[in-house]
Amino acid sequence: MTRASIFLVALLVLLGSCSDKKADEAGAGANSPSVTLSAVRQAEQEQLAAMSARNVDEAISRYAPDATLVVPGSDPLVGLDAIGKAFKIMLNDSAFAYDMTSSQAWISESGDLAVITGDFANTYTQANGQPATIVGKNQTVWQKIGTADWKIVSDFNIRATSPDSP
Repeated sequence: MTRASIFLVALLVLLGSCSDKKADEAGAGANSPSVTLSAVRQAEQEQLAAMSARNVDEAISRYAPDATLVVPGSDPLVGLDAIGKAFKIMLNDSAFAYDMTSSQAWISESGDLAVITGDFANTYTQANGQPATIVGKNQTVWQKIGTADWKIVSDFNIRATSPDSP
């Protein structure tokens, strides 16, 4: 083999190992970040549908057994028992309404963690019997458990502040 041939083969091997990230993602099929985020967003929508249907068991089934849920005005809730009790109270409230609008989402390079942020509005009955709505920001961390199941490991909600807020 001549020097020119060796150089050409080396160049082809080098070029073959280089790729466009978008092309890789498009060809990666089920492991691409966009497909993975679609699966996480689908799990999120299923949880929101369960909440709208006031189905406590289905709504909390999206949480990992040791998940943490932080809601405005409450200590962190850790584990399915604590989260389940809070969901039972929330979903049995006659004034309950929940609206979530996702904004940003990203996935870890390893593909086993995803984060979705967004805005929420949660209506509930106050102690005086009147409905009230909390508006806030949410950040949910999802982890891939096993081969295909996405579970919430951290669900952090804060009350939004505005110039009119005390």
